[in-house]
Amino acid sequence: VAGVSYGSVTAKDPDTLVATGTVMARHVLIATGGYASDYTETSLLQKHRPDLLKYATTNNKGTTGDGHKLALAVGAKAVDLDDVQVHPTGFHNPADPDNKVKQLCAEILRGEGAILLSRQKGERFADELGTRDYVTGRMIETDPASLLFALVLNAAAAAKAATHISLYTKKKLIFKFETLEDLAAWDFWGEGVQTASLDAVMRGYDAAAVAGVDSFGKTFFHNTPFAGAGPFYAGIVTPVIHYCMGGIAIGTDGSVLNHEGAAIPGLFAAGEVIGGLHGRNRLGGNALSECVVFGRVIGEALPLGEGSAGGGAGPPSTAPGGTAPGGKGAAPGEGE
Repeated sequence: VAGVSYGSVTAKDPDTLVATGTVMARHVLIATGGYASDYTETSLLQKHRPDLLKYATTNNKGTTGDGHKLALAVGAKAVDLDDVQVHPTGFHNPADPDNKVKQLCAEILRGEGAILLSRQKGERFADELGTRDYVTGRMIETDPASLLFALVLNAAAAAKAATHISLYTKKKLIFKFETLEDLAAWDFWGEGVQTASLDAVMRGYDAAAVAGVDSFGKTFFHNTPFAGAGPFYAGIVTPVIHYCMGGIAIGTDGSVLNHEGAAIPGLFAAGEVIGGLHGRNRLGGNALSECVVFGRVIGEALPLGEGSAGGGAGPPSTAPGGTAPGGKGAAPGEGE
């Protein structure tokens, strides 16, 4: 690989090229992210995880696996493309319900004590602090038809996450209810949710907090008691495609590997575009570390042009591939 050919399009007509060109380089680094926002017939999701196409995504509309497709076209090896993480809490915006791109509901809310309630009965159904795949699984079991749930905080929990609550309320993704009666009257609920039933759920949660464990095995109860006077804060959440553990195979130096495990000269990759690093379920927070670590490794390893910073076009790197970081045998990470 000794450069990149490109084409330019406009937002109004993304299928028509208005300019083309070629950039020659000693090295090409692919850092194009995942493929969690490609719902087309030729997408990697369609090929490897068609069961997930029913979910919205937290990824922007440009996260369509273009870097993967470029690398695969020149013989790169793919790793674990069926390993895609679904996050349990993306905000469902009542004003824009059909938008496939959802705002992520940060886990700090559940960390500070938010509870998840079913729409029809207003009941808890999971340990809110469980791993992403666990909570998502419980959602699917509880309400597979709508996949819509309430995330509810009391005043103490909301105060601990004040910056997030302020942002989400401004975006009209979180709503403030002054009393429990107001919360029970929220038009999101099914007919089975009443003030008395919500109060019973909250008092049962408080009793579990005193006991130190609930029926789901939860042992951490922050900012209780939950029941009592308001205000309460609530929003609608739904499972969303969040991160792709699968991707391009690389060596320890960031070089892209072919199917024989050898480096493709001149081609490197970093960030979510790579695969095999996180096992089947990435730990929360590790995505930024992945970008920084491999970006730095590659940046320090690649030589600049002879005699000047930046250099010019020349023969591609022939750096060795190193050892692939993981694969199907890698220990699965489990994050919140």
